[in-house]
Amino acid sequence: MKQNIQTCIIVVFLALEAPAQTYEPVIASDTISWDITWQEMFGNVLRNLYSLENGDSIYHYLYFQGFYPYAEYVGKIREDRNTGRIWYTPQNYTEEYLIMDLTLSIGENFELPVFNTNTPVEVVDVYYVDQRKTIEFDYQTQWNEPLRFIEGVGSTNILYIGAEPDWSFLNCKFDQGELVYVNNNILFDGCMPEPSSMAEKDELQNEISIYPNPSTGTLEINLSTDHDAHISILDLYGRILKQVYFQNFPNRINLHDFPNGIYFIRAEAAES
Repeated sequence: MKQNIQTCIIVVFLALEAPAQTYEPVIASDTISWDITWQEMFGNVLRNLYSLENGDSIYHYLYFQGFYPYAEYVGKIREDRNTGRIWYTPQNYTEEYLIMDLTLSIGENFELPVFNTNTPVEVVDVYYVDQRKTIEFDYQTQWNEPLRFIEGVGSTNILYIGAEPDWSFLNCKFDQGELVYVNNNILFDGCMPEPSSMAEKDELQNEISIYPNPSTGTLEINLSTDHDAHISILDLYGRILKQVYFQNFPNRINLHDFPNGIYFIRAEAAES
């Protein structure tokens, strides 16, 4: 009698998932810094923004330097390398703001965080430069180029929130002191603003004097104008903290109620 032997073969199918996309990190080491150009009343001037690792935390601390020898803490950032997303928490805030996202596609919108409101922008192009993914938006900045997110570098309006989306511009990025990115904007000479920008600053600076600076609480302001003027005091984020109206100069403004820190002064003559 024949015995019918059946063989059962078990086939094991393993679905292998494609590895997740990982982007070149913006915060790649313990110390990252950016040279930025900052729009000021006197013109465009060079400043520095840098990040420091915060121990075992997922955050890096951001510091702003350029006015005085010491640095000003301006908040913290964290990064997701799988999505190229970066969140920023300003100083004295608990809410995080999404300031960069590399998963965006053409036609998608991004809400640029600006204090008091958000500015929606649309992706118009996605391409690669030096193997870095670049996302370009339909927002044309005052720096003669559109807003961009650049993989491994950051946003060209820098990792910051101000009164306007393009208040500052990312000139260069350094990783532990080594230059890893430089812009190709015609308004700049490498990491420096073009000399014409600095000449404009010198010319305008002759029209206003503010002293003492640093101040212990009282500033004397003098404008070379025969017109009335509005004087505004702003913090690092572009928020107006105080406004006064002067009909003659020189005049004084009281800052005794202000905590120690860095502030901007904006003067607007009545005719302009």
